[in-house]
Amino acid sequence: MKRFLKPWRLFLYIIFWLWFFFGKVSSFFWWGEIWELNTTVLVKEWDAIWDVFEKVSSWLTPMKLKWFLKKNPESISTLQPWSYIFSWDYSFEDFFAFLDAWPQVSYVPVTFLEWRSIYDIDAALTRKEYTYAWEYIDFVTNDLIINKYINRYEFLENAAEIWWLQTLEWFLYPETYFVDQSKDFIDQVVFLQLEAFQKNVWEPYQDQILGFNDYLGIQWYEAELTWHDMLTLASVIEKEERVDDNKDDIAWVFLNRLDSDMRIDADITLCYGLEEPYESCTPTIIVENLRDDTNTYNTRAVSGLPPTPIANIHVNSLIGLLDVKQSQNFFYLHDDSGRIHLSKDLPEHNRKKSKYLN
Repeated sequence: MKRFLKPWRLFLYIIFWLWFFFGKVSSFFWWGEIWELNTTVLVKEWDAIWDVFEKVSSWLTPMKLKWFLKKNPESISTLQPWSYIFSWDYSFEDFFAFLDAWPQVSYVPVTFLEWRSIYDIDAALTRKEYTYAWEYIDFVTNDLIINKYINRYEFLENAAEIWWLQTLEWFLYPETYFVDQSKDFIDQVVFLQLEAFQKNVWEPYQDQILGFNDYLGIQWYEAELTWHDMLTLASVIEKEERVDDNKDDIAWVFLNRLDSDMRIDADITLCYGLEEPYESCTPTIIVENLRDDTNTYNTRAVSGLPPTPIANIHVNSLIGLLDVKQSQNFFYLHDDSGRIHLSKDLPEHNRKKSKYLN
């Protein structure tokens, strides 16, 4: 009996019974627990199993999940980026089996590229037969729809306080989204785009956006830009410059022109006034319309910024504007290799045109 009660043997017995308890008895409570669920979970690309559990449960701990997967490595193979509709009582094993089954709803990936306008998006969705022509445009320029979203998003509410918000252009963030074909397609798309804007633009850069005029004052810039001006200018920068490292240079060229009451002379802006996709607004069409001063988006003929933003943007174009550094440059051009050349005055600009453009 004394040998049995020796400390080292007693320690081994305790370890054994702890292992038995956690390996056998606890499994009855953890894995046998019935879990009532009535919810739909959207699994996005690259989501991990823990991301899914966070969306549906507060009772699961990392230890429970790790323990279960260690004992049941075959429980789940690959998470599919679909929608999973839970409407039953589930045990731990049931839940994993449901995730491993074929998804309940078919989602399609839809990609929106940066510097596209609502006219480009509408044309692309129509070509793929997701929508009818002008259906997307009518939705994002509808007053009732816009007011509904103004009540939901602070960035739209702030924008509406500054100017009459006629369109959701610029707030429709470019990204790839998974859309349920069995539900209202456009309503889902616009919601996802605004959610992405909230996440990628408003939340991280809100303070810089609202304090931009103070920042310009530090740079000795006298003119003030409203938030509407900022959004519009950022969209022009998006269209005029594809290289992120050059965006701040382009931004200050436009700021210098605005401050000096010069036209900003961005050819591409007039295309928006034609209400055509940019892909169909060819150089020939631009040249034919350069003198049209009835087109309020034609910055070759009309002073100031366009009336509204002219495209969605990637956040890098906004960063290029927010981080702009003072310069004396008023002109720029791109050579045949795409490299940018800046000039302080028109004679210098003309010399560089002769040198770099064939």
